[in-house]
Amino acid sequence: MTHKGTGVFCYGFFRHDPTSGGYVAPPNWPRHHRRGPGVGKRYRVTVAGPGVTPDISWEGLGLHPYSPKNPADIAYEQAQNAILDSYGDRLCRQH
Repeated sequence: MTHKGTGVFCYGFFRHDPTSGGYVAPPNWPRHHRRGPGVGKRYRVTVAGPGVTPDISWEGLGLHPYSPKNPADIAYEQAQNAILDSYGDRLCRQH
């Protein structure tokens, strides 16, 4: 799931078509059915380590729904995009 070279993992928390972008949708997924924006109360990520190394987990509070009219939301998105851009990973695209 992470990108070779940078270790970056990206996921867009917006409505999207899981059959686009080179990803394979689940076998019974309706054609051109869009997934929801992924807004939750909490988020959890677990990365399995190679071999016998331990798994690494993180859990945190979810964010409120993004508002393009909220200056704080815009500033937060720009700050996070700057961090992502600093890794030089070309596979994660901002929408």
